[in-house]
Amino acid sequence: DNTAEFLLMFETSLGITKDLLQKERTQEHVVSENGELKSNFKDVLSVSKKLAKEREEMCKELSKLHESMIELHDKMIMEMQVMVQENASLRKNGINKEDNSDKLESTIEMCDKLHEKWQQHQKQFFSSSLADME
Repeated sequence: DNTAEFLLMFETSLGITKDLLQKERTQEHVVSENGELKSNFKDVLSVSKKLAKEREEMCKELSKLHESMIELHDKMIMEMQVMVQENASLRKNGINKEDNSDKLESTIEMCDKLHEKWQQHQKQFFSSSLADME
């Protein structure tokens, strides 16, 4: 009777031990996976921070480029206006030169359209969801 009870107890404890060992292996596996996920997450976070920083630098450079382009266009338009005035003056003095005032207006209009397109693209770019993530 005692032997049967002992054997039953022993068999039960073996089953519990087997279950416990299986649970411990599962836990080790889950802990290992968790460590890998943490490592991968840190890598993703690091890369995203680098990309955000590069994007910010790129935006600064684009803004500088835009300012330079506006400055260049303004200088170009001023020079063209001076040339149109000189051309008009030469025509008054009897020297025939072709009238370039239409070309000047066309050039100014093209520059204005370019500036408008640039601003539209810039607004679209800076208002994108990536800008919100920074």
